[in-house]
Amino acid sequence: MGRMRWALAGLVGLIMVSAGCAGQDWEEVNVAAQQAHREGRLDEARQLFERALEIAEGGDPARWVRSLNNKAEFLRSTGDLRGAIALYRRAVELEESESLLSRADLARSYGNFARQCEAAAMFDDAYAFSEKALQVREEILEPGDADLAESLNNLGMLAHLRGDDERAAELLDRAVKIMQGTLMAGHPGFATAYTNLAQVRMATGEPDEAERLFREAIRIWDMNGGVRTIRAAAGRRNLAGLLATQDRFDEAESLYFEALAGLSETVESWHPEMGDLYNNLGLLYRRQQRFGEAETYYLRAVAIFENGTDRGALAGTLFNIGRLYKDQSRDDEAARLLERSLGEYESILGGDHVNLLAVLDQYAEVLERTGRADEAARLKQRSQTIRNAGS
Repeated sequence: MGRMRWALAGLVGLIMVSAGCAGQDWEEVNVAAQQAHREGRLDEARQLFERALEIAEGGDPARWVRSLNNKAEFLRSTGDLRGAIALYRRAVELEESESLLSRADLARSYGNFARQCEAAAMFDDAYAFSEKALQVREEILEPGDADLAESLNNLGMLAHLRGDDERAAELLDRAVKIMQGTLMAGHPGFATAYTNLAQVRMATGEPDEAERLFREAIRIWDMNGGVRTIRAAAGRRNLAGLLATQDRFDEAESLYFEALAGLSETVESWHPEMGDLYNNLGLLYRRQQRFGEAETYYLRAVAIFENGTDRGALAGTLFNIGRLYKDQSRDDEAARLLERSLGEYESILGGDHVNLLAVLDQYAEVLERTGRADEAARLKQRSQTIRNAGS
């Protein structure tokens, strides 16, 4: 019996030594993967991140989570958002099952994962994890805590994105009430909350209230850094978008150029917010059938997004140009741009997401007009399958 105990002790010692070697291997492989990634050696980095995950899997849970997150970050940087999210999900589930985090950190992890899902237009998943973050914070925070307001804000916007504007308004109103009790008047948090509420009011057919909220948000952003900040520019872009829907074109155009003038003094010409402003100017001019100006600004936006990391913004702008060319019966050019847009969207959303419907329908119509009936029929069948799945 004593001999067996010693034998077991020796076996445990052997396992511990082996684990130490594996741990050292993991650290070396992980460092090498990070360096290969920084230096642009992507194939090598991919293999090393996979090797690091193989070493970590089933071992120390904290290290395992770190490897999952590292590989996820790599995939996200290469445009494989769906692959990244699958790994982020595994990391969050492991943190949860192994009780690796404090309740506050677990809420933060849920929130981070919700943001990744939102970026991939996986709004149901995003909502579910954002709701979990809120539930944890409601357990551990005082009812008037500012972090609770942040969670309410996040969940409210996800409710809006899912089309539940009644729930969105309820959550956002709660967030504002908490902030009114904890933050100074003019705090930037109010501008964020007012912007979110304005988007909900637009969706519920309350344009006057939406305009009031957008203008109040702009006033606060201007107080907190002036008209040359990114947020002040985004605020003007939001209001201009609302005014454009009311055919208040001159006011909208003035706001866009005011935002561009202020922003050009503080950021580089290829900043993503500049791309957003150019894209929105294209939308404004297309609405007025000023097609030449619309094309000019759309192409400026594409030039920015092609050199950035926001593939969704690129996909959307390519769709906008394709639709513009379709308006002008420039069908071959439209088909080329819509095909690119579809490819970008598919890389983010997968092949069966409801957000593909607009580009599938537009692309199918252009293909029909150019005599490519068989290809058009396949796209129409895809659209119908997606619609049937969502009904």
